[in-house]
Amino acid sequence: MAIYYKLYQMKSGNADVKGMWRARVMPQGVVNIDGLAKIMEKNSTVKGSDIKAVLYELVDAMQRRLLNGDRVVVDGFGAFKVNIKSKGVESLADFKASRNVKGLVLKFAPATEATADKTRLKQFVSGATAMEIPQNASHTGKEA
Repeated sequence: MAIYYKLYQMKSGNADVKGMWRARVMPQGVVNIDGLAKIMEKNSTVKGSDIKAVLYELVDAMQRRLLNGDRVVVDGFGAFKVNIKSKGVESLADFKASRNVKGLVLKFAPATEATADKTRLKQFVSGATAMEIPQNASHTGKEA
C-alpha cells in the first residue's frame, strides 16, 4: 500500500528551513464511522448499526476518561493522552496558568510490535511505502 505525497517548498520559517522542499501527504479520501461500520460489517457477523453504536460509545467513553486526566490505551490500536502546552518561565513564582498555559492537545501513539531483530513496527503504517503522487493524478486509493 502506498501513502502518496506531493513536494512543496517552505514559504515561511527560520532561515534554516525557508525555501527547502518537503514532502506532504496527499489524502486519497475520507472515511467516517458510517464508512468504517460498512467495511467492518462485510468482514464480520455483526450488523453495521451495532458496530456504529459501539464506536460512538467508544468515542464518548474515551472522551470522559481523557477529560478525567487518564491515558487511554486501546490494545492493538494505540494510546491517547492529553498534553498541555505552556510557556516556560524562569522561576516557579513567575508561572501563572492564565498567562502561561496556552492550551491542551491530544496526543496519539500507535500500538507497536517488536520483531525478532528488535525493530519496532507501528500499527497502521507498518508495510506502507511513501510514493510521490504523479502530476495530474486521478488515483483515489480507495479500498473497501
